[in-house]
Formats: sequence, structure tokens, C-alpha cells
Amino acid sequence: MHRVASRPALPWLLWSLALFGCADVVPMSAEQVGPLIFVEPTGQRIGSLTTNGQRGAGVGEAHAVIVSPRWSPSGSMIAYVGLEDDRVRDLWIVNIDAEGRPAEPRSALRWDTAEPPPLLHWLPDESGLLWSEMTDTSVAVRQLELASGADTWHFQINLSDLDVASDGRIVGRASTESSDSLAVHAASFERLFETEAGLGKAPRWSPDGSEVGFVLLGEPGIGVLDPDTGTWERLTNAEDTDLRWSPDGTYLSFVRQREQLVLRDRQRGTETIMLEAEAAAHEWSRDGRHLAMPGPDRTLWLLSRDDGSVREVVGLRASVPNLDWS
Repeated sequence: MHRVASRPALPWLLWSLALFGCADVVPMSAEQVGPLIFVEPTGQRIGSLTTNGQRGAGVGEAHAVIVSPRWSPSGSMIAYVGLEDDRVRDLWIVNIDAEGRPAEPRSALRWDTAEPPPLLHWLPDESGLLWSEMTDTSVAVRQLELASGADTWHFQINLSDLDVASDGRIVGRASTESSDSLAVHAASFERLFETEAGLGKAPRWSPDGSEVGFVLLGEPGIGVLDPDTGTWERLTNAEDTDLRWSPDGTYLSFVRQREQLVLRDRQRGTETIMLEAEAAAHEWSRDGRHLAMPGPDRTLWLLSRDDGSVREVVGLRASVPNLDWS
């Protein structure tokens, strides 16, 4: 059973770029961006901007390729995956002191696999990390406990498109040979419920854990799931993907028809087009004021939620999802 959201008249605010025939991209000082970590263009080093926007110490020059750098919830640690060759992966942990200076990275786990590197998720208490990984027969959730070094495979939780809520609950796409569904698990990994088959993919928790946004399967659109009751509502009827929540949960952002970056107000149901063409993967700044996405030549563009302006961070090369705000 689901609810169909009403569709009020949409007050469109159109913000475009010089590349697409309108206003200029405005340079933006890096001082307004930090603290931010990102994989530098070589792919072999994590760059950083400190809280005052100055360049911080780099991390990880010894790796062939670095992916998925992630701040811990408190900002006291960074986790990332380093690829040594086509098969060997290392999960690295870097402690960050009160002044933002990184310690030497330490390898917390090394493993051999031909699968793509995982997207890491910190547990809310920072005791460890979770990620989805393919096995010989299916996908499973893998957990690393930092204190003990215990590496646990949860084979009973065959979830891809994994996301972890602020209270430790887990949501993902449960796949079988015949169908896909969305499943929610408790922090203890007990399954709480599973939706009807073929409902959606790419689920994302709202910041307060009260809703799960997802991309519908079968027909285009975005839906929102109540993780307590299992009921859901359709929000859009367009080809919308790459769903994100603003940090305060008041907005959903997504890419429409592979070109528009759209902001949807959750309370009013209104939509604003932030970018008219060539929108791509994006992330929110932690203060909720900007959305970051790659511009030409891997430059970093920030789109202002307040006035729709587009700014290029001077001297910074970064791609999404290989960046993260603290």
C-alpha cells in the first residue's frame, strides 16, 4: 500500500551557467569551503582543507589509487581504501588531532579481490565501518571493528546500495535470483522488514532516520519510505536519480533526466531547478548551504542553495564521491 503525493504548482527558479548560455561561473575562495577532504587528481593522495580553508597536510602518498575517503562522525578520523594493484585493497585509518593535523595512516584491513572498491560507512559510535561486498555467490555486508580488528561477514544480509542511519539501522537493496526489494535492518543486523519486490533502489536515510528516500524501479520517479510502518509515497513521476538529503532533512536533491539538478522542499512539495544541463553526482556541504558537483576538467563547483549561484573553487580539483565534508 502506498500514498501518492499531491503535486502543487511548481515555482521554478532557473539558474544556468555560462557554459549553457547564461550567467558566469563565479570564482570562490577555498577559505569558504573547509574542512574538506578529497582525492587529488593523481588519485594517489588525499588533499585537505582545514577549518580556515588553508591547505592541510596530505595523506596517503604510497598508494596506487585512493577511493572513498570518509570523515568519522566526530571528525576525529578519516577512513579510506587504498588500491595497491588490480586485486589488493587496504582499508586505512588516519587519526586527526584537534588542530586538524593527520597522523600517519595505519592499515586496518588488507584483502584480495577483483571486485570494485567499496563505499565505506562509519558506524555512528565510530567503533567500526560497514560496506557491501560481492562474494562468490552473492553480495553480503562486511563489518570491521577497529578496536579488535575483527572482520565479520554478515552473509545473511545480502544488501547492496547500503546506507547507515544515525542510530545504526541499515537499509539496502536486497537481491535474489528472481527479484529485488528494499530491506531495513536493526543496528544488531536483525531484519525489521522488507518491501514488496521490485519497488526501488539506491535508498538513502534522512538525517533524523525518520524516512528513506529511494529511486523507483519499473517506472520513473522517487519515493519516500516510512521505515517504521513500511508504507511509502511517490514524490515524482520523472526520470530522477542520484538522490541526496540536505543535512537538515528539509530538502531532497536529485538529477532529473540526466541533466537537471533539482531541489525539492519536503514540507511544501515545491521544486527548484538548480542547474539546467549536465548535472551529475553531487554532495551537500555539512552546513547545508552548498551542493558540490564536478565541473569541467574535474574542477569543483558549488551551487548555492540560498541564491542559486554557481561558484568554482579556485585551485581545487576534486570529483564526487571522492570528497567529504566534516
